[in-house]
Amino acid sequence: MKFHNLAVSQKAVYQPMFKHRRWLEQRKRRSAEGQESIAQMETNLPALHGPEASIANHVEQSKVKESDLETFYNNVALKKHLWDAKRARDREFKLVAERLLEMIGGTPGKKRDRDNKVVIGIGLGEFSSTSRLSSLHTAFSAYFVQLARSLDYIVMGVNEYYTSKRCSVCKEFVG
Repeated sequence: MKFHNLAVSQKAVYQPMFKHRRWLEQRKRRSAEGQESIAQMETNLPALHGPEASIANHVEQSKVKESDLETFYNNVALKKHLWDAKRARDREFKLVAERLLEMIGGTPGKKRDRDNKVVIGIGLGEFSSTSRLSSLHTAFSAYFVQLARSLDYIVMGVNEYYTSKRCSVCKEFVG
């Protein structure tokens, strides 16, 4: 029986969300002549945290700008762009999952051959992102585990502690 610990770079999967985030920030910076941009409106709202924080002032100012903000965030183009970004991310998930299955001799949509005795190890690590995007590791792992199990593969969680520093053959730590 072979054991595969499949490590995947999440960079490709992040690209649709990065693209959407950049597009949204550009749209927020646009403003009609003589008016504040959405980014300026959000920045100029009173603080909710810190020494000068005032929920009453924040709510009052939010009500003044509410119709402009609501018009922006309920825009059909914004919702369509987000929907396209989610579709692109889903396609990336599918593509990465297909490539991982091909690495272990499997094919998507086809049950595991009885001769292909493989155990798939999925890292149980928690990841964060410096770009304020939530980590897609957990979302992709859940997607891949469900797909692999539906194709009759054995999938198990692996504690990633020291896996990149300890030799899998001799169990010695690598410098």
